[in-house]
Amino acid sequence: MKLCLTTDPSVLLLLTSLTRLYPKFKNKLTTGLFLDKFSEFLQDCAISKGDLVTVGDLNLHLDVVDDPDTRKFNQMLESLGLIQSVVGLTYRDGIGPMLDVVHV
Repeated sequence: MKLCLTTDPSVLLLLTSLTRLYPKFKNKLTTGLFLDKFSEFLQDCAISKGDLVTVGDLNLHLDVVDDPDTRKFNQMLESLGLIQSVVGLTYRDGIGPMLDVVHV
């Protein structure tokens, strides 16, 4: 979902909400497919007017910084100057991995 918000003609926020189903053999969703589609999404947002804010539950283990998928995901964000604002674990009351994101 994309939503454009403005309170001032000189300020435009592009607010996006993303939810990714956990990949399983049965649903044929893969992390590689998600990363390809997310890259396309970011490219579309990069040519849009406004400041991008992305929130969501992506079911990526972003706390495992040496994971190749996490590295690729973070490189995509860095290429657009986006910063992950969630700094702690977000699953099961802070016990499990960081799965949720807020990018600005």
